[in-house]
Amino acid sequence: MRSIETEQLNRSYVSPNDDNIHGETDSQFIQNAVDHAAKCLIDKVIIPRYNRRTGTMKWVIDSTIYLPSGMTVVLDHCYLTLAAGAKCNVFANANIHTAIGKTLQGEQTDIAILGLGNAVIDGGEYNGLSQSTSLKNGNPHISKNTPILFSNVNRFKISGLRVINQRFWGMTFLFCRNGKISDIDFQADLSRIDENGIRYPDQLPLSYEEIYIKNADGVDLRVGCNNITIENITGITEDDTVALTALIGKNFESQLLVEGKDTDIHDVMIRNVRADCYVCATVRLLCADGNKVYNILIDGVFDESDYELARNRNTHATIRLNDRAYVNLRKAEPGDMRDIIINNVISRAYNAVSLSTAVRNVQINNIILCGPAKYAVANLHQGVYENISVRGIIHTNPSDDCAAVRLVDCTCENIHVSDVITPGLKNITQESK
Repeated sequence: MRSIETEQLNRSYVSPNDDNIHGETDSQFIQNAVDHAAKCLIDKVIIPRYNRRTGTMKWVIDSTIYLPSGMTVVLDHCYLTLAAGAKCNVFANANIHTAIGKTLQGEQTDIAILGLGNAVIDGGEYNGLSQSTSLKNGNPHISKNTPILFSNVNRFKISGLRVINQRFWGMTFLFCRNGKISDIDFQADLSRIDENGIRYPDQLPLSYEEIYIKNADGVDLRVGCNNITIENITGITEDDTVALTALIGKNFESQLLVEGKDTDIHDVMIRNVRADCYVCATVRLLCADGNKVYNILIDGVFDESDYELARNRNTHATIRLNDRAYVNLRKAEPGDMRDIIINNVISRAYNAVSLSTAVRNVQINNIILCGPAKYAVANLHQGVYENISVRGIIHTNPSDDCAAVRLVDCTCENIHVSDVITPGLKNITQESK
């Protein structure tokens, strides 16, 4: 009679439901399945819908599951939910937060998390960990609330997931390269709270102060990410749906810096984002302190926010290029954010594309403005804007104060606007230096 180990060596995957996988919690069963697969040189773990340990159709995660190099985790129609009170990621790469993980030699490779069917990662009941409580009163850093956290990983893939009730950014990447993030649907908790902190799950917040779980972004690329494709992103986030933010924070990015890797974000493709960001931006690019963002293609961004809610929230931009906030040492300078191509945007925000601080070499093609939208391109703050080309603008319901491009109180060089299709829409309002 063949042993269980022999049978598994003849099989292409390990399951946490296997007879020889043990533990006291669902997290331990999954982690032990991953560790056993790696020991047996098996590169795949499949988490099924049925949890044999509990006899239920869910897996409750109370500690982070760490993935080694060369590992694919398949969520086969399964439902993973964070345990009440848990302050941990659902998945992270094994070398994160280790000394070797901050070196070139510690770069991990070939990690994938793939969803099949209705694969769900649920943030579950909110644990109260926020940016205001991060690292206070015994709390860990707020990054523990992002369900998927990778740092210093080469060749990765995340696809086919529904991420709901995320307690912070939905998935976060630092110093990662050659990856693909695709077919992800986000459904953030948009409950309203009143001035006393009482939650109303059936009411939508009408201001930032009323938002129950703040900073519930979708996909966040932080410092040092390059050669990554992000595509087919849908749903509702409470904050930026896709954010590329080259920033150094003292309690997060700075503690995960990889010696020998640069901190820039570059060569990223963002395609087919159909989402309601609720506040902030559907796609956001941001850099400061000498970090750079460049060689970015954004193609197909469809703002699906409600007309009237977008008007009430005064959502500033569907796509936002830079900001004057988030600065430790110095704000972005000319050349820090450059070489951006933006194609095919449908916007219900105040601006389809907003500019701030310093932006250079931007091509913007095919903008449709809907509902409360005012401008195809406008600056939010003073700054230096160079070599901006805008082509193809339609407004479905323009008012007298709408414009194709509005740049006010800023320094501009080589701004070109063409093919403004809507009759009566101003070609360009230029009140700049």
